Amino acid sequence: MKWYLLIIVSLLFIFKSSSPIAQNQTTDSLEKALTTISNDSIRADILSQLTWRFRDSDLQRALNYGVQSIKLIDLLKLEDINAKTSNYIGIIYRNLGDYSNAIFYYYRALKAAEDQKQTLQTAYAYNNIGEIYKYQGKLKEAEDNTRKALQLFINLKDKGGEAYAYLRLGEILQLQKQYAETYKAYTQAVYIRSRMPKQPRIDVVYNRLGALFIEQKKYNTALEYLSKALDANLRNKVKGTGIHAIEVNIARVYINQNQPDKAIALAQKTLAKASEIPSKPLMLSSLKLLHEAYAIKQEHIKAYEYQLDYVKMNQEFLSTQSRYRLSVLESIQRLEKKQNEITLEKKDLELLQQQRNETILRRNLIYALAGGILLLLGLLFVLSRSNRAKQKANHLLQEKNKQIDRKNQDITASITYAQRIQKAMLTQEENMQTKLPEHFILYRPRDIVSGDFYWLEEDDGKIFIIAADCTGHGVPGAFMTMLGTQALSNIVVQNKVHSPELILFHLDIILSRTLKSKDTLVRDGMDIAICVIDPATQTMDYAGAKNPLIISQNGKCREIKGDPISINGYRQGDGLFDIQFHCHNVDISTPTTFYIYSDGYQDQFGGTKGKKFMKTRFRDLLAKIASQPLFTQQQILENTLDDWMQGRDQIDDILVMGVKV
Repeated sequence: MKWYLLIIVSLLFIFKSSSPIAQNQTTDSLEKALTTISNDSIRADILSQLTWRFRDSDLQRALNYGVQSIKLIDLLKLEDINAKTSNYIGIIYRNLGDYSNAIFYYYRALKAAEDQKQTLQTAYAYNNIGEIYKYQGKLKEAEDNTRKALQLFINLKDKGGEAYAYLRLGEILQLQKQYAETYKAYTQAVYIRSRMPKQPRIDVVYNRLGALFIEQKKYNTALEYLSKALDANLRNKVKGTGIHAIEVNIARVYINQNQPDKAIALAQKTLAKASEIPSKPLMLSSLKLLHEAYAIKQEHIKAYEYQLDYVKMNQEFLSTQSRYRLSVLESIQRLEKKQNEITLEKKDLELLQQQRNETILRRNLIYALAGGILLLLGLLFVLSRSNRAKQKANHLLQEKNKQIDRKNQDITASITYAQRIQKAMLTQEENMQTKLPEHFILYRPRDIVSGDFYWLEEDDGKIFIIAADCTGHGVPGAFMTMLGTQALSNIVVQNKVHSPELILFHLDIILSRTLKSKDTLVRDGMDIAICVIDPATQTMDYAGAKNPLIISQNGKCREIKGDPISINGYRQGDGLFDIQFHCHNVDISTPTTFYIYSDGYQDQFGGTKGKKFMKTRFRDLLAKIASQPLFTQQQILENTLDDWMQGRDQIDDILVMGVKV
């Protein structure tokens, strides 16, 4: 049956019916094929096709298929479909309103297409990149990339791509208020698509023309084009965001023609449909129209409610990482300013002390030259003056010391408050006890706040356990832990990336972009171990950036090493797409205890000779205590560490996590 099924799948790729029912049958057949085909190369191509098919109707489903396809493409090095699939995923992120991830995948598509000399995919990548620059308000870069795409399509004699590029070019020119040039670009797209079989997506161009005339307040002309767009959409039976985008523009005309009831009926419909997809740009447009329509009707309560919904949703577009980054940077700058003030005051005190000593010495030398009787009088005079000067200097020193103490208390209070924030961001013990009844966490920051952090989350039935060691300690290290925890929430919970090696890959990209490492050469990052437990299959997936995993089963301990790459570490060239992390699968159907940790414990100096504890001694200790109850294990580790340090200072943050499953 397998050869027969392969033939069916191949025919489905070749013959595409215009009927929606036939299209649904094709999609259903592709999804069914995934459950029976074992060839990963064919699966990657099917997943890519499904990503494209759900791009307008079910964005989360489309993204899930796209990520699975990319994983197989990277694993099997399927360069022939790499660019196409990367372009598809970029479009999904664009429709979700996530422009940062969208442009990342577009640039990935561009690099893959140029490496494989796939000119058509290169053209689509340039066209897509231009669109993201348009959304970001970088109109010069947007126009440059779009014109590159247009010229490539013309050279290839690809009419579909040429019309697509003219459409994007018109949007960019419209933002520059070049209405004549905009109209020329749109009509060129209409001319090309009207002469193609089945007039593919000509409704989109008519919709853009309608929006152009709305902007010029020519509402009757706008309605003519929007009616053409609606007719074309219904005639070609196009599903998804297309028809709702047209309805939004029609509702906008009704607003401008003072017909709020018609606008409300359409906007409520588009809001409901856009929420199902979900398409945030359409939802925002619908909410804004509803606010304006109810304001016209002077129903101020409803207008205000829709305005609140609009503002709340619009804020979701702001980057959580950026907000935390700015907040923490401001805190660090305030602390550094206070520290600099204290340093300057200490220097002033040292200078004052030096000047006082020089004055006493100079006076003593002068009076020492006096002879005879004047010597005694001079000495008495110097001692008297010196005593008054000393009292004055001591008083000044006391005042300065009080100021320094107050400032130190302020800084300590600020850092202590930062510790409360950091503890709040770490997974709470009650939550960990619910998800992992048998565990321990040995957590000792070197300073008040820590550069090590642990993180636990449950999503889709899987449990994610993470231990990370960020660059630095104290305030800079704590800043990195905030970026790390927020990035992990975005990757695992919001974007549903559940494979540990892909989590590491996305985390590396986010930190590189957030810290602008390529431009600023800031290579702050982290060493990290990620374990993903699947209770349903009794398996655990592990991936690590330098940090290893220690497993104890059946009385034996073994180590699984992580990849020798730090998150946001140094790369040769740009290195953005060459990083690859590996996943290790562990059978946990038998009683299993495992450990993930930072390097603080094994690097601690101590003992009779003042040397490091060392990783071999640390792992032998874990093997020795693995059969003990976890509470006892933690006590042994803490007592051993205290005995080893013998009163020496802690040199780094320390984190050890033990879990029994």
